[in-house]
Amino acid sequence: MMRILRLFFLFSIFFKVPSVLAQREYWMRGYEYHLNSTAGRDLIRNNRIATMEVTDAKPQNEALKKVRHRFHFNELGLMTNKSTYFNDRDTVSYFVYYYYDTESRLTRTRYFIHDTLRGERNYKYDDRGRLAEETSFLVYQDYYPTGGLKYEWINDSIKVKINLRNGKQEVFKYDRRGGLTEYRKDTARPVNYFNYYNLDGKRVKTVSYNTVGEEYGKQNFNYDETRRLIRASSKEAEYMFTFDEKNLLKEERKVHAATGKVQAATYKYTYW
Repeated sequence: MMRILRLFFLFSIFFKVPSVLAQREYWMRGYEYHLNSTAGRDLIRNNRIATMEVTDAKPQNEALKKVRHRFHFNELGLMTNKSTYFNDRDTVSYFVYYYYDTESRLTRTRYFIHDTLRGERNYKYDDRGRLAEETSFLVYQDYYPTGGLKYEWINDSIKVKINLRNGKQEVFKYDRRGGLTEYRKDTARPVNYFNYYNLDGKRVKTVSYNTVGEEYGKQNFNYDETRRLIRASSKEAEYMFTFDEKNLLKEERKVHAATGKVQAATYKYTYW
């Protein structure tokens, strides 16, 4: 049983995806997970980042106190694999390998714990190059599917994500600049989310409502003069971000509103 629980914990790291309303911003340790996205891989490549080290002052799990990622690229500048080390160990704990088609679109990611394949995701695209389908597999004592997602575009501004296992749907609506303006999730407690942007296209507020139209939650976002996100706040917590001379995240801090407890994580980089 402990082995199964440990495996589940490790896969919660690999397959953890930022909430849809935070994909383009940062929150506590979310920047680290953000780098798994296409935009994150582009950020790493464009800044020629070879390694990233994350130190969490008060981690929820001591195994994640210091995490070091090393990135590798092919001749086209596409990330081919990422290796992860924990707490100054020289032995790689996890590998992620990325595969692409002739159009440089991501078609598969494979996840390894040490040298053993543990999971895989596959991606398909429509004739306009938009993500159309995503399937996931888990490898433990057998190789079996754990989920699938199908994406349908009603038009250029509305995307529907369908969970193939249970039929649940999520709806995304975008403005002309591609900014997510509305998100609706079909769950036991459906919630609608609305994003509001300034003239620069930066999200300044997110408001969520329950099924009877009552406000469910609110987040506010503040930026500096160079349009970098420096503060995000809600009734639960406040997040603050500082950046280095390359405009990469240097530190993030979270202050819990109820207790005043402070969490902090710092980021260091090397370059190629």
